[in-house]
Amino acid sequence: MNGATCYWTRTLLSVGAFCLLAAPMTAQGLRDQFAELFRFGGSCGDQLLCLNDASGASVANAFTSALSENNELVITLVSSAIGASVANIPVPATSSGTVPEFVAGRLVPRSLSAGPIYTERAPTMGRGRFLLGSYFTFLNFDELRGVPMDNLVFNFQHVDLPGSGPLGDPEQENIILQVRTALDIRVAAASLFATYGLTSWLDIGVAVPIVRTSVSGRAEAQVVPFGANTVYTFGNQPPSDDPKIQQTNVINGSSTGIGDIAGRIKINLHQSTTWGVALLGDVRFPTGKEEELLGLGHSQARGLAIGSAEFGSFSPHLNLGYRYDDREETLQNHALLANLGFDLLVTPGVTMIADAISEWNIDQSSQQVPPTIQYEEPFTRTIVASPIPDSRDHRVDASFGFKFTPRAAVSGGTVILSALVPMNSGGIRPSVTWTLGLEYKF
Repeated sequence: MNGATCYWTRTLLSVGAFCLLAAPMTAQGLRDQFAELFRFGGSCGDQLLCLNDASGASVANAFTSALSENNELVITLVSSAIGASVANIPVPATSSGTVPEFVAGRLVPRSLSAGPIYTERAPTMGRGRFLLGSYFTFLNFDELRGVPMDNLVFNFQHVDLPGSGPLGDPEQENIILQVRTALDIRVAAASLFATYGLTSWLDIGVAVPIVRTSVSGRAEAQVVPFGANTVYTFGNQPPSDDPKIQQTNVINGSSTGIGDIAGRIKINLHQSTTWGVALLGDVRFPTGKEEELLGLGHSQARGLAIGSAEFGSFSPHLNLGYRYDDREETLQNHALLANLGFDLLVTPGVTMIADAISEWNIDQSSQQVPPTIQYEEPFTRTIVASPIPDSRDHRVDASFGFKFTPRAAVSGGTVILSALVPMNSGGIRPSVTWTLGLEYKF
């Protein structure tokens, strides 16, 4: 058995073990389980909230609209962020680590650094060359638009009763439903990939991620009375004069499956011994189940113009492009892409990589946070409905990593270690994304 076959066998066995150790998916989708975190008061049909007044009559509609909007906001933000994070798992850069060069009338490969990880440079693999391997990526989401995930506090406005005065009149409209939420969301992915050099200037590739998403959360709801108002109670509790009526929900769930499969093509337009220009296109297909928080739920395509240079062992690169999301909202979350970085051949077997990676959303997010609650009676005041800022979910990240390769960069194995650190607070972000990769070129 040759080295490439042994490597690929070990890779498949590792991924198989990853899947076998994962907990099986439940009959209810993970997204639906997540929605249960914001259902309070027991069972009352399709209502998110079962709420009674002191007489035992249902007043569920007092907060249902506001609760429903927040439910959709948080679930959509979380599921979109998970899908985007899985979609951003790097498909390995298709640089071969060599470029052709004439020496004494002969065409010989000249070794470069092993190339970047999350970004691209211009050189392609070379005709008939293969790159096979797998990347293992781990994320633990910590913040939602800069707000800690373990301390999300939402205040839900009482419905403005028909036929009454401004909000706050009658007095019961001042009652607030407060929900304190703590979330722990983790994603682990093993991405299998293959890249092949069709010609000396054209590469094609495919990546298949196997994703495990785990969600655990705690939500504590409390009816906050105002003045001498009769206290509302949750539907599964008896009426009470206790002003601290509370209900706590806890969820734990996970799912494992194939994420969004990616296909890519790279065309080298010009390559000299000092600089090169290329174009890259990739498409991610919605093969990951959105209801299990394994994928975006829609197709996504990127186009990049790539420029790179070589100054001895130092190789800077610049990527500029556009990301298109196939969804109904025109330009919604479509983004301009700009990446800048370098890779440095520290020793013949070690490459250091540093990158600044950014996505700039073109349009305002469709997920608008609840507005500040404005009361006019019995006196003018405001209450913050949500700590989540209403902002665009731009992404700016810094990446730092290493590639460890044999002295002869033409073929052989490569080990990749990388950390991706957010530099802004757009969307749901981990404090760091770790990636460990294994590649084999032949």
